[in-house]
Amino acid sequence: MFRINNNRAAGAVLAISALLVTGCGSSEVGPEAIVLDSSAPPSAVSPSAPAPEPGKVQPLRSEAARGPAANPVKAGEVMTDFGTAILAEVDKKSDAANVVVSPYSIYTVLAMVDQGAKGETAAQLEDLLGADTAGQQGVVTAVDAGMAAALAAGKDAESQLIAQGGAGDQPATARPFAFDVANSLWAQPGLGIKQEFLDAMAAGFGVGMYETDFASDPEKARAVINAWVSEHTADLIPELIPEGVVTVDTVLALVNAIHLSAPWAAGFQASGLAPFTAPSGVVQAATMSVTRPFGYAEGDDWQSVSVPYQGGELAMTVVLPAVGAWDKVGTELPAVLARATTTSGSGDIRLTMPKFTVDTAADLVPVMAVLGVRDLFGAEADLSGIAGGPGDITGSALVHQAVVAVDEDGTEATAATAFLAEIWSLKSVDHEVTVDRPFYFVIHDTTTTAPLFIGQITDPTA
Repeated sequence: MFRINNNRAAGAVLAISALLVTGCGSSEVGPEAIVLDSSAPPSAVSPSAPAPEPGKVQPLRSEAARGPAANPVKAGEVMTDFGTAILAEVDKKSDAANVVVSPYSIYTVLAMVDQGAKGETAAQLEDLLGADTAGQQGVVTAVDAGMAAALAAGKDAESQLIAQGGAGDQPATARPFAFDVANSLWAQPGLGIKQEFLDAMAAGFGVGMYETDFASDPEKARAVINAWVSEHTADLIPELIPEGVVTVDTVLALVNAIHLSAPWAAGFQASGLAPFTAPSGVVQAATMSVTRPFGYAEGDDWQSVSVPYQGGELAMTVVLPAVGAWDKVGTELPAVLARATTTSGSGDIRLTMPKFTVDTAADLVPVMAVLGVRDLFGAEADLSGIAGGPGDITGSALVHQAVVAVDEDGTEATAATAFLAEIWSLKSVDHEVTVDRPFYFVIHDTTTTAPLFIGQITDPTA
């Protein structure tokens, strides 16, 4: 019997993973499955095109074809190593009881950035992402292909259930199976985006470019990008980019959004309130239960169960550390997940777990510094593969938000990530003066310099 309750651990590690089984590694990604700026028609790139009105967009796109997928097992390993590292650092910087991130969304945006990175900036990104630029494209494409296969299987199972009017304890339309992933590039007119970068965006990520005038109205440009994100996250992330992040100096934004709605292959039943041992003490949590022949694994300090979603090619794996083993399992999480997510059926498992909703918004710039990406957000940034020369463009923000809701019917999960850049030369200064102590001031004409007013300020709040 497998049961998540207060007798086992203070919490559980959750992984929602596409099970990339044989046949999912194809580079053919169904257009009905992956929405990648399909509204943007092929067009010659014209950096000198007239500036659109503030906040309005003009779609441009390279005609480069989508590249091949990486080996699905390798793609899973790369994404797991990356994701567990991100989760650990976000958790350290968060005061929240629950944390969730989308490794896929963050990885995709950083991989898009790396397509235009050079020198040490590129080396740092590639070390974190576990592959060179071609390898990164393959990793993202492999996951896209796996999700396309999962969606196709889920939709087929959904159609069968609807035709049968439901089966057993699974209603015909408990939750629709849907998946949407979209990438976008937003650039200031006249920035001079290089054709090679646009080709890489198309080949690796199926994405085109929107021109929008950040300089004329940064707040309106922010609203347009946030509206695009909201559209691709079922309105669950209405404001990914916070106020003040987009400025008149912003010239570039790279954005990913992902949304998943998936019903369980076999629905849970509500099982009432039950005690759950949280770090702050025992709480009463609303729970749900199901008994099925799920995949099961265990180690010296943990148990896991993999619960399939409709169609069988997508699953949630729950990892439950033993009492007192939370930190130990956390440090070994990549290896634990490698075992836990590849289990097969092990007889009937009785699973009782809480229903939950978790929403995390994170500033990832400090996380990048801890994980070795030091040059991307400063004077040493080299994004000359995107536009300009070394040091001309620097990262100014990397924001991420993820939302996951789990109940008896299934899961709704969504996430979005945005990288913003600005012209470094606009920030360059010869001297910096911060008036943070008593000072004198004089108001004068610039011909005679004679003081019209002169004074001193020792406490500006007095």
